[in-house]
Amino acid sequence: MARAVHGQGGVTNRDGHFALAVLELLPLSLVVVDRSAAVVHATRRALRLLDERDALQVVDGRLHGVRSDSTASLQRTIARVVASRREQDGGIVRLARRSHPTPLAAFVTPLEPAAGSRGRPARDGAAGGRYDAAPGRTAGPDAQPPPAGNVLAAVCIADPDHPVELNQAALRDLYKLTPAEIGLASLLANGLTLDEAAEVLDVRRNTVRTHLRQLFGKTGTGRQAELVRLLLTGVGQIRFR
Repeated sequence: MARAVHGQGGVTNRDGHFALAVLELLPLSLVVVDRSAAVVHATRRALRLLDERDALQVVDGRLHGVRSDSTASLQRTIARVVASRREQDGGIVRLARRSHPTPLAAFVTPLEPAAGSRGRPARDGAAGGRYDAAPGRTAGPDAQPPPAGNVLAAVCIADPDHPVELNQAALRDLYKLTPAEIGLASLLANGLTLDEAAEVLDVRRNTVRTHLRQLFGKTGTGRQAELVRLLLTGVGQIRFR
């Protein structure tokens, strides 16, 4: 398997480098590839998926599924989307998993560099990583980025089994939540009921209901569904460095 390294040698301009850095703040498993499915960049979360080799893997520098039919569908969709260059022609691919009968879903959409891109490699130090085509060999400073103006594709993988990780510091600072309230919020964001949360936290149901009322008051929400939506779409999902 190709090796992940720091530094976005495949990013063709400074703005692209910043855009990839911003992606690291969001809970996305995203892989950037070229038309041949060669991997240019992967976010931290995507790197973990690739390392697991449960649904996706990198073979000779190219993005593959773990089954031949998944690989064929994925690479065919990538080539079609890159050739089209139109967002409305994006595609969804079902990725078979080794560990579970339910497949993952991968959404593929084109990434076309902005006009004026000059093909300058991005600086080292950003999160995530680029994959080198040769197993066991890191990409050094002489690694060549794709030609300027190349259309790439973003492959965003939805993993419903991946636990939701809330930014506890952000929730504490913004809403003044206590550790107990943050603990309950995290469990609710991951789909647990109040009874299940009480069991996990080893507290009485009345205690959990008290924490829930406090969460409502501090976040300005009034229903559990509204609270969970806030947790999944608000500042709690942003990863500050």
